[in-house]
Formats: sequence, C-alpha cells, structure tokens
Amino acid sequence: MPSIRELRDICQNSSQAPSWRSQTFYGRLNRFWAIYLTWIFIRLPFTPNQITIAGTAVFLAGAACFLGGTRAWNLAGILLIMFSYALDAVDGELARYRKLPSKFDMGGVYVEPVSHDVQYGWMFLPIALGVFFKTGSPWAFVAGFAATSGKLLFRLLEFRYDAFRRYADETRGTVYGWVTKRSTPSSFLYLLYRNTAVTTGTIPLLLVASIVDRIDLFLYGYGAFLFTLWLALFFRNARRVTATAKAAQSARTARAIFQPKAVLFDFDGTLVDTMGRYADIAAEVMAEHFAADRAWAREKYIETSGVPFVQQLGTIFPGDPRIPNAAAAFEHHKNQFLETFPMPEETLAVLAELRNRGIAIGVSSNNFQASVDRFIERARLPFSCVMGYREGFRKGEQHLRHFQEKSGVRPPDMLLVGDSLHDAAIALENGIGFVAKEGTFDRKVWNERYPHVVVIGELRELLPLVQESSVAESYA
Repeated sequence: MPSIRELRDICQNSSQAPSWRSQTFYGRLNRFWAIYLTWIFIRLPFTPNQITIAGTAVFLAGAACFLGGTRAWNLAGILLIMFSYALDAVDGELARYRKLPSKFDMGGVYVEPVSHDVQYGWMFLPIALGVFFKTGSPWAFVAGFAATSGKLLFRLLEFRYDAFRRYADETRGTVYGWVTKRSTPSSFLYLLYRNTAVTTGTIPLLLVASIVDRIDLFLYGYGAFLFTLWLALFFRNARRVTATAKAAQSARTARAIFQPKAVLFDFDGTLVDTMGRYADIAAEVMAEHFAADRAWAREKYIETSGVPFVQQLGTIFPGDPRIPNAAAAFEHHKNQFLETFPMPEETLAVLAELRNRGIAIGVSSNNFQASVDRFIERARLPFSCVMGYREGFRKGEQHLRHFQEKSGVRPPDMLLVGDSLHDAAIALENGIGFVAKEGTFDRKVWNERYPHVVVIGELRELLPLVQESSVAESYA
C-alpha cells in the first residue's frame, strides 16, 4: 500500500488534481489532513460518488445543528461541516488514486457540483433560524434570505455568463473550452474573494463566530456581503457582455474573409432581382388554379423558395392533380418576364472583378436549365459553368459534383452565394462556404435561422469578403 507521501503525489500533486493556487487557505489545510482519510478509504469498497453523497449528508447534519442556537450546538455544527469538507476532498483523491476517467466518471461531473449546490442552498437558512430562536429578531430571516439568494444568484449568473461566452466563441468560430483547465488569477481581490466568499473560505470565520458565540454577526455580515457580491457581478457581467458582443461582431466581420477558388451564385434573387415578380406570378397562378388567397399564396411561395416551382406546389398542395398545369403556367409567365429583364451593371462589375482575382464563377440554380441558359447567353455573362434544373440534375450535391469534375475545385474551396434558406442548408450539408444575400429573407430571419452566416444587402458587398485566389481559373 502507498505511503502518505506517495498518496500526496498521486492524489494531490498530479496534473489531474486541482491547482493549489485555486485553493483557499482553509482548503489547503483541509487537504493536509484529508489525505489520511483517503488512506483509509482506498482500503474500503466505497465509490467516490458514494463518498460525495455521504459528505453532503454530513454537511446537512452540521448545518442542522445551528438550529440549536447555542454555542455547543454551533461548535458541533462547525465540526461536522469541517468533516464534510474533508470528505469532499477524499472523493476526488480516491478517483485519482483509482485512475477513474473524467474525474470520477461522468457521475462525478454531475454529482459533486450538485452536492455543492445543495450546500449553498442550505447553509444559511438553519443559521438564520438558530439566530431567530435565540434573539427573536426577524432580521435574521432577512439576512438568511439575502445570504442564500446572493450565493445562489451569483452561481447562476456565472453559469449564464458561461453560456453567453459559449455562444460568442461559437460565433467567432472557435471551440468553447468548457472543460479546459483555466489559469488561476493571483490578484489580491481574487484571493480575498476565494477566502471569504466560497464556502470553504467561510469556515475559519464560522469557526471563530461559533467559539465566541456571535453567530449572528456571521449571519448579518454574510447576508450583506453575498448579496452585494451578486450585485457587483451582475453589473460587471453587463459590461463584459456588451464588450464581448462587440468583440464577437468585430471578429465575425473580420473572419468573414473567404479565399475560394470558385464562387457559385444562385440565380433568381441573387444575381437577378426576380423574386418579387416571381412571387406575384406564383400568387396569380395559385389563385387561378387552386382558388388560393393571393396574399397567402405569395407568402407560401417565398416560404418554400429554393426548389423548382413544381416541388413547391407539391409541398403547398400535396397530391393535387392540378399541380402539373399550374407549374406549366408559372414557367410560361416566368420565361416571358425573364426575356425582358436586364442584368444590373453592378452585378456585371462584381463578376468581372472576381474573374480578375483568378476566381472561377458559376451558376447553381433550380430554375430550369433552358431558362437560365437563355438568360446567360442574352446577357453575355462571363460564367465558366451554368447549372440549372433538369431531370436528375438539381442544385446541391449533383451540381457540386459536376462543378468539381469540370473545374477540379473541391467543395471546401467553393463559396455559395444565395438568397434562400435552402441555399444555406445545401452549403452546410456539403461543407462549403456560404454568404446570404438579403432580399427574399431579411437580415432578421437570417440571424434567427443561421446566426453565424454572413449576410450582405447588395452583391457589391461580396468583394471585400473575398480574397484573391492563389490558383487562377483553370477552365473556360
């Protein structure tokens, strides 16, 4: 069996053990004698989680002693609480000695923090009742409430801020370090906080208050202190959240620099501002063929956009035999409109600049292939690859695979620019970059559905986000 010195090396000085710098002064003293209990428990068939539960029970028994309100009961209570903290050290030391994974298995990741929550919730209430029984002062209840709520609200506020940081880090595209071992501050204020605000830090003061029989001063002091501490953290976090949010937005903007070898554009609503007229045509067709309300029909068209109209109708009116005729009518009116629709000069300038930067450009649309081809030929647009919808060939994996075969550009080196939620889903599913064009859906919708996606209002806003490709376009 290991000696006490060997146990200290294994259980207290290993890389898995809590940093000594993070321990309160009492916590370090507690570790000094807790190792002797660990030496006993390694010979017994108890699990770390069982010891945690036993320690919590001992703590609650000690807290209950303060209901007596006398010096003797208070001293008995503080001794039991001190013993419970020795057990609280033993559970982790036993886990490290037995080399259990994840502290002491996943149960320990949950069981020990919950045991601490129980202690925070039930420490001050018995003390407040004991003071009330002894003095009859109702202020004892106020102090007990302030101390308990201050401690629990402080802990909850820490969790809320951690959750916010998780979101902010994900927005930046970094991995959130929930289980990363963090460095311990060494400032005087942090040491003061650790040795007065955390539960082990209160033990010396509670012991002194019990000895001199002035547990009331301990209660009133911590009632004011812990509630004030929560208020201070509340306002501090308000400043930190504001600063972090601004930094995350700046980082998001800065990170929105792509270096693609190819940019694929959706057609309708992205390269050409046709969606408004398409929605009007769709509403007229659905009103004529399905007796649908025009406003409702227009909304449904926008909502299901991103796929061929015949599929949209299948979603809106599943199984309806009138769908083929309605889809044909829509395509007829849509093509008539496209024949006279001009390509904006701004779009032509953006496309030319991308080609000058050595970036291949293509079209990936769920508009029919023939319709897109006619428009591209009439407008003399400089695309290297134009992909529309035809049987067995649609936007998504099929278009991307065809583009890769023709250009040699792999999906990770592609960037898709589109205006529909369906476009974003395609990019996400196929591992390619994506920029959302505002129009069919406004920025609020994009931020709600895809909060990490970069949104542009005009196509010219794409150019600052795209760096010159190191590989020139390899095909015509």
